[in-house]
Amino acid sequence: SEIKAEPSAASSEDDGNGGNGNRRRRLVVFLLLMTVMAINGLVYRAALTIFPLHLAERVSFPGLPDVVTGGVLASAVLAFGMVGMYTIGSAADRMDRFRLYAMLFAIVAPMLALMGVTYGVPLLISAVVFSLFYFPGQPVENSILGTYVPPHLVSSIFGLKFVVTFGLGSLGSVGAGYVVERMGSTTLYLGLAAATVVSFLVAYSASVVRRGERAAT
Repeated sequence: SEIKAEPSAASSEDDGNGGNGNRRRRLVVFLLLMTVMAINGLVYRAALTIFPLHLAERVSFPGLPDVVTGGVLASAVLAFGMVGMYTIGSAADRMDRFRLYAMLFAIVAPMLALMGVTYGVPLLISAVVFSLFYFPGQPVENSILGTYVPPHLVSSIFGLKFVVTFGLGSLGSVGAGYVVERMGSTTLYLGLAAATVVSFLVAYSASVVRRGERAAT
């Protein structure tokens, strides 16, 4: 059955203590979501900045220069993200979006770890699964914000989201280069896997707080 649209902030808040409690819960959920998006922005920039080089060093094709191999494979792997965005983005219309959002991080985290420790075909397989389930997080989180945030704040919140995701996330490129130079790409991807576990825990916490909000209405 299709998921019902999120109630607006005005309709879900009653006068008195119940309304104040729900306002606090909604603020907590929003702050948790922003935290996830900030972490996700760092992971996105760090993972993709090093991705072609990482593939070039660990996957080889006879007769092709490493740089060409890394670039071609990176493009091919990332193309699977389009499939995931459409398929899982469509599924979000029929599922609890908060749970789905957390579930995506639970799948992505071990794939990042595998990308850090594998070579050849296993690396490509883990990278494809990463691409399939990582990029759909964007339409799912956009859907959450578009239906959960009060209508008069939607545009401002989307602007804040992109500042957090791409502004703070840009630091991931610098950090990735620093880590790879000193400790190698394995350490980088294992670190990104650990950061994604944190994203899962925070996203799951947002889901739990939201369920408490709905139960109180």
